[in-house]
Amino acid sequence: LLFCVLLAISCARPTWAEETFTWELLSKNAEFELFRKVSSASSDLFAFRGIGILRASPVEVATGILDRTHRAEWMRDIRNLRTVRILSPGRFVEYSGVKTPFVVKNRDFVIQTDVKVEPASRTITIITKSVTDPEAPETSWIRGELTEGRFVIEPGPYAGTTKLTADMDVDPKGTVPKWIVNHFQKNWPTVMFYSLRNFLAKKTATLPEDLKPVFALF
Repeated sequence: LLFCVLLAISCARPTWAEETFTWELLSKNAEFELFRKVSSASSDLFAFRGIGILRASPVEVATGILDRTHRAEWMRDIRNLRTVRILSPGRFVEYSGVKTPFVVKNRDFVIQTDVKVEPASRTITIITKSVTDPEAPETSWIRGELTEGRFVIEPGPYAGTTKLTADMDVDPKGTVPKWIVNHFQKNWPTVMFYSLRNFLAKKTATLPEDLKPVFALF
């Protein structure tokens, strides 16, 4: 899971809703679809999208993604995850390192996450982007940049299922050739989906206390 939480880009950059690039289907099976499109950060990079159906409720899926205590169980390359600050219910900043293959220097990220809940449609959206924060640690690792990460969590086609759409548009920075970056990041949505599915099956996910008010009316 090479670049699973990479983030950071100027707020002036367009969001996906404003872009003209379209998603290209790369592969599809009964459980999962993988897409790509040109990154907003660089014409040499691709953003990737995965869409799959999980046997869990939307709240259970969101809880699995947002669980800070057990996140390393399914995002196994994460190191030194910590909460930098809670800005408001549903908005927080985290720091995390990402362990990379030995030929690539480790990355780290300072990530702001916004959680939006729509009870009427039973849809949860988790949007991530990198920010600067004076409380975030300074390290010798390379700090990557993400235009935007997005999880859209909504009821699935059958009772007891959830449709998960996961997007990630990342520039890990450094001197790694972009074709190598694209090769590794292409795997991110697939690895994320199946790792999360296995984690949810354990029924151990817990929602952080600062996020419980956000889901109170869901």
